[in-house]
Formats: sequence, structure tokens, C-alpha cells
Amino acid sequence: MNRLAQGALLLAAALVQVTLIGRLDPAWPQPNLVLALVVARSWLRGGAAGLGWALIGGLLLDLAGIGPLGAHALAAVSAAYVASALSAAFENDARPAFAILAGVAGGAVYGVVLLALADSLGLAQVSPRAALPLVLGGALTTACLVPLCAAAMTRRGGARPLRIPSW
Repeated sequence: MNRLAQGALLLAAALVQVTLIGRLDPAWPQPNLVLALVVARSWLRGGAAGLGWALIGGLLLDLAGIGPLGAHALAAVSAAYVASALSAAFENDARPAFAILAGVAGGAVYGVVLLALADSLGLAQVSPRAALPLVLGGALTTACLVPLCAAAMTRRGGARPLRIPSW
């Protein structure tokens, strides 16, 4: 997948996220397409590629007016870091179960960072009891989307080559 197609995919995901998905009932877990793409890219291509997408995708969500500038970017970068660390730990194993694990971890980190930023900036004070369903719902929806995004990206662009350390 060339850079122009990648940028168009990320921009389209951000547009769908803020226009269509943003209108869904906030009481239910909402899928985050940008986050799913970021985690899938981090899982498949490693930290540098995933962090680049996380920064751009997060800033696109931030520019849409969903919270303060940089909040979604920081949360997406944190999720990309966790997904790429898991990818390295599992030596880029392409099994869907590991992609689901990366989705759960990335979604949970994303939610925790956003809620912590909202609390520290005084935008919203969410009790741990109220935050738990939000974080779990985000982690589950991301876990469902990441294998689909990873499969689509693998078909189009492939995964990074496996690097086995020499002894």
C-alpha cells in the first residue's frame, strides 16, 4: 500500500469516526476506527510505522474538536507503543489471537490515557467504577476490529519481516 493510499485510509477512518460513529449512543461502546488501524499497523509494521499513524490519526481526531488538542494523539501514541511492544514480544506472530490481545491492550491503554487526561485537565471526573465499563467497552470493540484491519493490511501491504536475533 503506497503512502497516498495509507493517508487516504487514515483520513477516511477519521472522517467516519467523527461524522457517523460520533452520533451513536455514548452509553454503548463505540468502535474507534482510527485506533483499530493504528493498533493493527503497530502490530504488523512495528513501532515507527504505528507511532507515525498514531500521531497523525490522533491529531485528526483532536482537530475534529473532540477534547483538547493532543489528547487523542497522546492516547493513540500510547496504544501504538503497547501494540508494537507486544508484537516484538511475540516475535511478530501473525495468529489472530495475538492481534486480539494487541487490540485489547491498545484499547485499554487508549481509554485509560484519555480518562486520565480528562481528569487531570479538569474536564471530567470519572470514578473508577464508572470508568471501568468505558475502558472495557473500548478494549473489546478495538479487539474485534484489529484482526479485521490487520487482515486487510496484510493482504494489501504485508507485515514487517521477522527479525530473529542472532546468538
